[in-house]
Amino acid sequence: MSTDPPIRIRPMDDADVPAVVRLLDETLGPAPGGVDRLELFEWKHLRNPFGRSIALVAEADGAVVALRALMRWRLAGAAGARALAVVRAVDTATAPTMQRRGVFSRLTREALNACDAEGVAMVFNTPNDRSRPGYLKMGWQVVAAWPLWVRPRRPDRLAGAALRRDLRAGAGVAPPPTSSLIPAGQALSAERAPRGLEPEALHTARSLEYLRWRYAEGPLPYHVLSRGGATVIARLRSRGRLREVVVCEALASDGARPDLRELLRILPREAGADHAVAHFGAGWPGRDELRRAGYIRLPRAGITFTVRPVSPSEPDPLRATSWSLTLGDLEVF
Repeated sequence: MSTDPPIRIRPMDDADVPAVVRLLDETLGPAPGGVDRLELFEWKHLRNPFGRSIALVAEADGAVVALRALMRWRLAGAAGARALAVVRAVDTATAPTMQRRGVFSRLTREALNACDAEGVAMVFNTPNDRSRPGYLKMGWQVVAAWPLWVRPRRPDRLAGAALRRDLRAGAGVAPPPTSSLIPAGQALSAERAPRGLEPEALHTARSLEYLRWRYAEGPLPYHVLSRGGATVIARLRSRGRLREVVVCEALASDGARPDLRELLRILPREAGADHAVAHFGAGWPGRDELRRAGYIRLPRAGITFTVRPVSPSEPDPLRATSWSLTLGDLEVF
């Protein structure tokens, strides 16, 4: 006869947050970028302009022993089409003593039921090789491996780090004192959001409120580089012994493509970085400018993107051509 305590699945409430954060620290280690996990968690799940996350906990003997959190997101598509309410599968954790008891599967099924009841169209995420099989068993499907593009500023250093496999992502770093990059909070303090062409495919519904929350109000630091009618939002971080600048957003009016190309070209120098890395989906303004700005596609590298449809939606989310995302949409944070 089993002596395991019964497990109760219920919605997370605010009083659970400290215990949930401790559980994430214990099971996942340091938070991305070395930031404070409590601040990161509250920013992601409680202050999101798209709404509070769908978050469930498993409780045993009065203690929180597992978490499944789906962060709310909103997708826009073709002009005039209805915006889609979706979620991102982000934080999940199970205490070691509760593993192999089906807790993760129970939490996920309950979370999907909550999504269905609320009219959420789909769940998307970028699972790693270790977690992907579990998602596939529960109905997720691989849509694509989105390509990565890199602009080396110091190719010898990048090649050496790749040979040494010294490419672990690290903490944020500051731009050089002479840089034209400015903190995102300062850049996004204007009354209007930076202008950008909207692709026909599925992409994040961007507003000034969203851009401020995403790049200025969270614990991870972001910087902005602007010229004419173009704006690039980037994150600077260590990558092993290298400095990397991640192109998160590239916003430009139709006539500002030359400005955008120049920003992409000079970004590694302005960031004091060894290289820049980017991804733009089909139809995004920066996509055509990458090669012109000296970016090359990384061979055998990509971000595995998976989707779990919850309710019917158009365009078909299981087709790669239905999507046009940026690294700002795909970052794990």
